[in-house]
Amino acid sequence: MDVLSLHQAGFEEAVATCGTALTDQHMEKLRRLTHQVVALFDSDEAGARAAERSLPLFIQAGLQPWRLDLPGAKDPDELLREEGPDAMQTALDRKVPLLEWWLRRQRERLGGGTSSQVALVEAVLPMLRNLPLAVVAEVAGLLKVNERALLEQLRRQPRPPSAAPAAPPPEGWRPRREMVHVLWLVVHRRDQVGDLLTRIDPSLLGGPEEVRGAVARLVAGEPVAAVMADVRDAGLARTLSAVVARETLYEPEQAALGLCQVLDALARPRRENTLAHLTSEVDRLLRAGKTEEARGAMQARAALHMKIKQLKGSLFNESYDEFVDLLAQILRLGASGGAIIC
Repeated sequence: MDVLSLHQAGFEEAVATCGTALTDQHMEKLRRLTHQVVALFDSDEAGARAAERSLPLFIQAGLQPWRLDLPGAKDPDELLREEGPDAMQTALDRKVPLLEWWLRRQRERLGGGTSSQVALVEAVLPMLRNLPLAVVAEVAGLLKVNERALLEQLRRQPRPPSAAPAAPPPEGWRPRREMVHVLWLVVHRRDQVGDLLTRIDPSLLGGPEEVRGAVARLVAGEPVAAVMADVRDAGLARTLSAVVARETLYEPEQAALGLCQVLDALARPRRENTLAHLTSEVDRLLRAGKTEEARGAMQARAALHMKIKQLKGSLFNESYDEFVDLLAQILRLGASGGAIIC
């Protein structure tokens, strides 16, 4: 809501992390677009700690971060609704460099005096490691200490023990194109497709259980940010992030048809396997002289062909409720190995 309100008020450069902490990946995306970032965290202590944690990320990415506090500890949506865009612009004009804010916060925490100044410098040193000399010079100026002395102290800082090379992160789930479309539809068009998805056998979606669980939670109406916060599979996290970022794929009036076409594609291998199994059974039973059993397998195969024909007709007629009912019948027939005639 904050981002929507900011865009509506003319601040179209506003973005949000969708409920997650700032990461190196966020920094990389920002770096491609700008060198100046205004960080608007909550005004409480948790927000202040989040701002402190973000400072090294911004600096290491080569970004100039600014700290913005809104009057009355309001969020952007509330400020814009109550006071309008001019109040937001006034607040932006009062932004301060995040580094300067961080140093001031450390100084307030440590108190005044020479010993506090020494403690402040020691607190700063770990953050300055591996940062450009220009940043070190800026910090020296803000601390009112000699730049060379600060550099010498930094040089004497003990290096952390080198760790063994980390194993590459797991690649995780690699979705089929159809599953990417299912996730996009349930994220962006849940009102149009949610009821249809509740009537589909979850096994049709394939993939690990975590994927099916994420779809079920999204169908039930859970916010996508809450679902993403619980995701452990790297591939699913990557896919959900891409899905959320893609704004257009199906128009609302196309969503139900699009979902049914995707489900049809997902079910096609199972239909073909069932048909192949029934054909193989007919041949085996005929060779064994079991005419009656072979006739039953033929009838099951003919029934499946009829269901597939009806399934295609329901899509052509845009009868989506009929489509999901027929698809469920076909999947049940496949699960039974063709032993039951629908």
